[in-house]
Amino acid sequence: MKVIIPNGTTKIKFGEFYANKSITSIVIPEGVTEIEDSAFEDCENLKNIILPSTLKKIGIGAFRGCKSLRSITIPEGATIIEDCAFESCKNLEQIDLPESLAHFSDGLFAGCHSLNNLTIPSSLYGIGENVFLECNSLKMLYMAESKMERVDESF
Repeated sequence: MKVIIPNGTTKIKFGEFYANKSITSIVIPEGVTEIEDSAFEDCENLKNIILPSTLKKIGIGAFRGCKSLRSITIPEGATIIEDCAFESCKNLEQIDLPESLAHFSDGLFAGCHSLNNLTIPSSLYGIGENVFLECNSLKMLYMAESKMERVDESF
């Protein structure tokens, strides 16, 4: 089932689509600035999502457990992706991150078994704990010139 969020929506609410097994594709319109905590958590069959250029924040566990998600592009202008946002997205292979992102929050990609390489934005100043925990396929992190100040126990 494809879900098209209505125009005029400014945020996807806490747990709004939590554990919805019938969703396979989502289109989020321009104007949405925030995806709240657990909004799409455990949407196991979600494969495709189109995010708007107006997006600024992705909440805690927003896409946690979306096992069918293979790739996602976070738009330029997004500044906050909170803890465990993509945790246990077991088939996530590709994620494109914006230069506007400042920090990798704790557990951000934990359990993303299929993630094999990642380009770290040069704007990033810190990487939280367990960001890459159980990322068994991760072979390469690309990092351009960096402002990195803090790297916790990320692996």
